[in-house]
Amino acid sequence: MHNPPTDIQLYNLNIERSILSAVLFEPESLEEISFKLKSEDFFLPFHRHLFDAMLKLEGERKPIDETFLQSILSKSKNYDELAFLDVLSANPVSNYNSYIDEIIEYSKSRKIFSLGINLKKMIIEDDKSSDEAIATASSTLDAIDAHTTEGEQSIEETCNNFMDYLEKAKEHNGIVGISTGISSLDKLDVILNPGDLCIIGARPSVGKTALATSMIANMILDGEKILFSSLDMDSNILIMRLVATISGETIWSLKKGRPNDTKAVTHALELIKKSLIIHNKKNVSWNELRSKAKRVFRKNPDVTVWFVDHIGKIKYKEPMFRRFEIGEVTSGMKAIGEEMGVVPIALTQLNRDSVSRVGNKPNLGDLKESGAIEEDATHVILPHREAYHQKGQNEREPDVTDAELIVAKNQTGPTGVAKCKFYAKYTKFTDESHFEIEYEDDGSSLNDADNTIDMPRVLG
Repeated sequence: MHNPPTDIQLYNLNIERSILSAVLFEPESLEEISFKLKSEDFFLPFHRHLFDAMLKLEGERKPIDETFLQSILSKSKNYDELAFLDVLSANPVSNYNSYIDEIIEYSKSRKIFSLGINLKKMIIEDDKSSDEAIATASSTLDAIDAHTTEGEQSIEETCNNFMDYLEKAKEHNGIVGISTGISSLDKLDVILNPGDLCIIGARPSVGKTALATSMIANMILDGEKILFSSLDMDSNILIMRLVATISGETIWSLKKGRPNDTKAVTHALELIKKSLIIHNKKNVSWNELRSKAKRVFRKNPDVTVWFVDHIGKIKYKEPMFRRFEIGEVTSGMKAIGEEMGVVPIALTQLNRDSVSRVGNKPNLGDLKESGAIEEDATHVILPHREAYHQKGQNEREPDVTDAELIVAKNQTGPTGVAKCKFYAKYTKFTDESHFEIEYEDDGSSLNDADNTIDMPRVLG
């Protein structure tokens, strides 16, 4: 870390000495102090080494006194006799919380100062792009901001929260959270809450994006606001699918530019514009994806759901360690969900094992890099369409087919199979018994002068 210039005071050695002296005077205070304070928060290197030595002695259940500390520091060649004497002669404090807050405030200020220097170096000396600098700044500031002094939740608070949950569950017939809009999934208690990582996995063309757009359409109609990070599909195709799903227009009529009901299309687009934010950029790193998403959540605190399509398209640093990097993505999405109060939903491809299996039905083991994904996921949904696998190479799949949403993992309820229908004309999964809509073609077109339609915002 770069030290600040001498005319900027971003530390207080007397406060640091007083905290360390308090531990020497009352060793049992270390447990509470170390819960809030880290060795990196001290400015003086010797103070960091001394604090680490105190923690080491505590872990080994040895006395935290002058003799043992001097021994540890001497062995690691970090002993400074004069600095240690300054600590021993400092006045210990009994009410140390305000002192801790002061040390943490100085620590954060130094890190922000150092970040400014590093960003300047990235742009001027290293010739990094502005996107890389922004991603670095965002992740560093997130790490600095994560250094909180919050304590554990009391048992009273926990019980009160549970009573609130019971009231909400009673009021909403057991659905506390965000519904997928597919009642057969609701019956399996696949209800989404902030921090619940939901994984949708399928082979190409089986329907993972179709299931995602079906869920998005249902959530939009329920008043949710959504961020969709599209790393694979063109945003115009995504909008077309959503319009078809919400309006009841077929994909084919929209492709031709001749919808049967332009008012329904206009209404669908108005809903989408109010409720959906799209990030449409390919070949992004996890760091960039993460920082962009968090900026959206801060700017739009009413966003409740975050879709990523799909995590296999994220740019990974080391292909040979891809499994570990995907684990970083899934655990990171889960952490962001908890921190920002959103539901993270990640799409992923399955490996080829299910294709050669009798019945072609997927299972948890078919998830690519399944160890990390399976461990972090709260829910895993695997869409399956038997008709897709049974059709011949040159055959067309029927417009309406039976479909299964296999709930392979469910931390909040049972696993099982949610039966539904897949409507190819609308790329929609639904368990509504009468979704098919027949229209008379009145010749209306999106090209009519009175039916100009603005597309929702798409961010690069």
